[in-house]
Amino acid sequence: FIEKNQVDFIPFAEKYLRDFAAGVNALAQSNDNFRAARDEIIRPVMQLKANGGMFRYQLVSEVADIALQFLESIENDAINEEALDVLRAHENTLKVIITNKLQGSGGAEGFKLVQELDKACKRYFAKYKKEA
Repeated sequence: FIEKNQVDFIPFAEKYLRDFAAGVNALAQSNDNFRAARDEIIRPVMQLKANGGMFRYQLVSEVADIALQFLESIENDAINEEALDVLRAHENTLKVIITNKLQGSGGAEGFKLVQELDKACKRYFAKYKKEA
């Protein structure tokens, strides 16, 4: 069924992407309600990750996976403009993929894109992650 599936993923992906963007904006405004704001981003990102591959948008799944790992690792007191920039980079990348209906892995360019997003997350945590 999954291989023969002809459901158009784009309308669903666009909704999840709008929810992701709204969540990032809410996170930017959150002061004492960090967890609730972060959870509002996690839900649509999880949907993008879970459904991207099923609808042959593997690159969406990979980018969403990196964003999800980043979100789950952010400390309550570490949300700052740089963290928001990292999230917006993921959001913008997903928007390009979805708007242009780029199915599959994205080839060499997709691989490079995923690597760069991963590096951005690692640079952020190298700078802000507290020692265990």
